Amino acid sequence: MLTVSEPNIGGVKAHTKADFKLEGRLREACLRHGQFHDKLIMSVLKAEW
Repeated sequence: MLTVSEPNIGGVKAHTKADFKLEGRLREACLRHGQFHDKLIMSVLKAEW
């Protein structure tokens, strides 16, 4: 399991390419440069990896 900030498009794409699936969203959980962003929770099962 991992979390990635939603504006980090490269990170989201890399984890998706590695077969991680979106499990959930923590709304406005991250404050960066004075703005709140959602954190995405992603995971992969051993059988899928």
